[in-house]
Amino acid sequence: MLSLAGGYILVKGMRLDYKIWTVILLALLSVLIDEDHFWFQRLYLHNIFIVTALALATLAFYLMKQEKAKGYAMILTVMVIGHLLVDMSYGQGLHLMYPLSRDLYVLPQIGVGVNKDLQVEVAKSSSLTECIITPTGVVLAAYFGLIFAMIAAKKFQ
Repeated sequence: MLSLAGGYILVKGMRLDYKIWTVILLALLSVLIDEDHFWFQRLYLHNIFIVTALALATLAFYLMKQEKAKGYAMILTVMVIGHLLVDMSYGQGLHLMYPLSRDLYVLPQIGVGVNKDLQVEVAKSSSLTECIITPTGVVLAAYFGLIFAMIAAKKFQ
């Protein structure tokens, strides 16, 4: 759903002439990277090189003046970035630099909340449900911030 929402906002904000079915198809494609859960423990498709390949495809289509294809690649790139960010926000970690490294990258599982005495406190893992600011919330803000920055950049070209 995050990919679908982000893609839809990007298409509408940049005034791209794509049908909603195109955005739905791209959102489904962005979820296909989850296929590596079944066989490869999120190694082959949950890494920065997938995003890099999609960004390079966007650049190639831009240089070839293929506007429709460039738009598809750009939207899919943003959707996959959102997918990876959300996966990292749940605390399991991703091998972002695989195959160069098997190091896990994870967002810190801390949040900021208010206790019953109305004092601000930092919470870790199990008490994140009661927080005002959580890793997932930060990821969502960053993801939609990226989308709105792209829209603003297009409007001020």
